[in-house]
Amino acid sequence: CNVERLAVHGESIGGMVASHAAAHSPPSYVDMLIVDRTFTNLGAVAQYLVGGWTRGGIKIFTCWNTDNISNYKAAACYKVICSDVDDEIIAEPGSLKSGLAMSLELGDLELVQPSNPREYAISEATR
Repeated sequence: CNVERLAVHGESIGGMVASHAAAHSPPSYVDMLIVDRTFTNLGAVAQYLVGGWTRGGIKIFTCWNTDNISNYKAAACYKVICSDVDDEIIAEPGSLKSGLAMSLELGDLELVQPSNPREYAISEATR
């Protein structure tokens, strides 16, 4: 197609698809990855929308890997993360931005999720 430069963009669940596409494309095929208001994994989204018990259920019932962090980190291109702390679907602690920061800092994805999702919002409101 004579395309010399390609950017991949995904919003919400599309961010997971875009990260996967950028990470698994031939080298230098994708020049830029833009993920917009996406999540760490589906378990994180379910945990904050429904409750902590759903995190295990998502692992059992999904037949694909929803780890967005490893795909994002594996993409060998320029990357941009767009995030919204007031997003009503993707809670800030479950966002790719927060999950990526925690995994880089702590190196353990199980430590990404606080026990009470409202603790984060309360701490932000008291500053």
